[in-house]
Amino acid sequence: MGEVYRARDSKLKREVAIKVLPAGVAGDPERLARFQREAEVLASLNHPNIAHIYGIEDGALVMELVEGEDLSQRIARGPIPIDEALPIAKQIAEALEAAHESGIIHRDLKPANIKVRGNDTVKVLDFGLAKALEPAAASREPGAGHTLTNSPTMTSPAMTMRGVILGTAAYMSPEQARGKGLDRRADIWSFGCVLYEMLTGRKPFDGETITDILGAVVRAEPDWHALPSSTPVGVRRLLQRCLQKDPVRRLRHIGDALTELEPDAYDISTVTTPVGGVSRRGWAAGLTVAAVIGAILVAIPVFRNVPAAPPRVQKLHVNIDADGGTFREAVISPDGTRIAYVGRTRIWVRELDEWTPRELTGTEAAMRPFWSPDSTWIGYFRAEALLKVPAEGGPVVRVTTLPAVQATLGVASAVWTESGTIYISLGVGPLLRVAAGGGDAKAFLDPSRVTDLEFAGISRLPGRDAFLIVVRGASRGIGVLSNGEIRMVLPVDEARRPRYAAGYIVFERRTPNAGLWAAAFSIDTLTVTGEPFLIGEGVEPSMADDGTLCYIASPETVTRRLAWFSMEGAAGASLAEPREWIEGVALSRDQRRLLASAADGLWMYDVETGARSRITTDSSDITPDWVDDTTIVFVRTQSGQPSVVIKRLGSDGDERVIARGARFPRSTANGRRIGFNLHDPAAGPGGSWRVAWVERDAPATIHTLPPVHNGARFPSISPDGTLVAYVSGEMGRDEIFLTSLPAGDGKWQLSADGGGGWTLFHPQGNAVFYRALDGSFMSVPIAGGTAIKVGQPRKLFDWGPMWAPFYEVARDGRRGVAAVPVEQLTRSSRLSIVRNWPREFAAR
Repeated sequence: MGEVYRARDSKLKREVAIKVLPAGVAGDPERLARFQREAEVLASLNHPNIAHIYGIEDGALVMELVEGEDLSQRIARGPIPIDEALPIAKQIAEALEAAHESGIIHRDLKPANIKVRGNDTVKVLDFGLAKALEPAAASREPGAGHTLTNSPTMTSPAMTMRGVILGTAAYMSPEQARGKGLDRRADIWSFGCVLYEMLTGRKPFDGETITDILGAVVRAEPDWHALPSSTPVGVRRLLQRCLQKDPVRRLRHIGDALTELEPDAYDISTVTTPVGGVSRRGWAAGLTVAAVIGAILVAIPVFRNVPAAPPRVQKLHVNIDADGGTFREAVISPDGTRIAYVGRTRIWVRELDEWTPRELTGTEAAMRPFWSPDSTWIGYFRAEALLKVPAEGGPVVRVTTLPAVQATLGVASAVWTESGTIYISLGVGPLLRVAAGGGDAKAFLDPSRVTDLEFAGISRLPGRDAFLIVVRGASRGIGVLSNGEIRMVLPVDEARRPRYAAGYIVFERRTPNAGLWAAAFSIDTLTVTGEPFLIGEGVEPSMADDGTLCYIASPETVTRRLAWFSMEGAAGASLAEPREWIEGVALSRDQRRLLASAADGLWMYDVETGARSRITTDSSDITPDWVDDTTIVFVRTQSGQPSVVIKRLGSDGDERVIARGARFPRSTANGRRIGFNLHDPAAGPGGSWRVAWVERDAPATIHTLPPVHNGARFPSISPDGTLVAYVSGEMGRDEIFLTSLPAGDGKWQLSADGGGGWTLFHPQGNAVFYRALDGSFMSVPIAGGTAIKVGQPRKLFDWGPMWAPFYEVARDGRRGVAAVPVEQLTRSSRLSIVRNWPREFAAR
């Protein structure tokens, strides 16, 4: 690499090192200019373990003068003891980490390029000079990464091109030896070679000729028996990860090595022999996030004749800061190397060995992402479609169009199997499947077999033609779907998102005893083999194939206040103190009282004073409405089945069920007719929800409208009881429709270009309100009489995403009431990742 001289900087009065550039560089203006540009980048490195570059003067490189012997001289005296070698290796790793973070690869790391000062401070020399000194033409060629310029320093005429710096064969990576493109993993290989040589006093790959050495690099394994018996198991593990010949399996980030090289990671005095075990402490409290992430991902191999240490429970939190700082629906890839999550507007991917997430353009409005089994694609839902996008970024591909998916995205889920098939649960209708390459989605479970069942989630059981599925309806819990049959394996209320790995089912539970739960599960017999137990707080679990658990550290919480809002969207005076998860609301006929459903039952509020009183204590009671000033109607779920209940106020126990398998009740203004959704599995695929009602004077008889394709949801009956508005996906997307009662004569489409949900008639019957898919609050004028006339939908205002879905409009139609957010969504910005988590609960 040229001759080096000690010199005196006469301007700044300091000692420097002068490296005279090879003639092939100094005499070539083009190469010299390129070297100047590269040297400017290298000069930007500022780290205590990296020798600084001061500048270029007349064909010579001016560098920091580093006193002391280089590491090759120290190794020549024999192996370096563990307690000396690890601090040296740690400083080398820190230097590489700083360079890699700046996008600089050393390319020629070897003991001769590492100086150890008298105070044991390490300085790594010649960073990036192999790159800077290579021929410009080689770097410009499309296949430049596949030339011998990527080989180590060798100066034999038979092995070099003009002026090419080729490094040192014993420390080059297999991809260098094969002339392939390089990245930071080539430095990680060289680091492993240097650390091995420090501990053993000999090179891991050696031979009589360069050809022999390169052959050993490509094909041979180091002699692991040569490592001292006092070498900690973690260091042996680190060496094996650094010296993986396949760069995909190699340690991905040099910062990961710092975990094993921390001074307090091992009590050297207690390390005797690997057969007798190794005394180890926990991770240092001051580890960087990158180091901890790397430690989680490091595999735990078994060395020849060296028993591996028992796997430790390893935990970390990853701070997510992207797309406005909010995120949701995070899923870990099957190979455990990266996280995909939905930000405020699109999907982001975070490599676990990178600091910065990457956004996937074109994925706006994405929901419910899921991985392909090889971790290269991400599938997701949007509007009426199922789409996929390469995890590295690229064009979005439509897989299939889905019926009525807009209103069910909150519970939609999909799983991508090794066979290339995607199985889909929309929460309503049959389970579907579609080829991952694209096509029509087909029902794969006969709807007649799923009477009274509603699916709210599906996930893969690896190695089996079977799935975990959340079942709601007459039965409720987690089931196994196999050979077209569903068998309940874990009856439990409010289970969500079951995931299997490493002998356990992990699932989320909202109420009661909210949190993440687990149960031992036999993949052979497809049965639960132990009682479920609580892991801790968290939501939205996902698991890698090796069992690494990923979840959002704490559930989202939205503090809302019951408040008036104008038809221009301005939030006005509060009706009550803020609370969490206030949702369904309904004003009494005299406008003096307000019903609201919360997480602990139904409450009634005085509109004037805000005073409240409890109506029910069942946490499943939701979506209330007034029948008259003394009677209410609402939904209660028991044994997994929702039912419409009517109740008189002020009388204990005076309540009765008027419709089972029903939801979303709404009464007419005069209380004579109560409308709701009725579950009807006999209606055929996609049509399981129908518009139904009862007459107040004859509640035992349930009337229904004819079924419509893809179902009818969120019905709202006009004040006079003659019309009903509802949401249906019969056109391939959710739109708002109007029809007459009781016969269903005539049909009018109210929305345009994709409707939404949560329909509500104006108290005077002259308009229908609804919430559009984009969050707009819409109004459509209606003229009744003998000839129905429908006007154009009009946007009133943008409804914020954190507003509760249910609302009420006052009798004068000038204002409404809803649960509006006190502040934006409060969700932990931390994603929790736990490796080997079952060990913590083995006793259970």
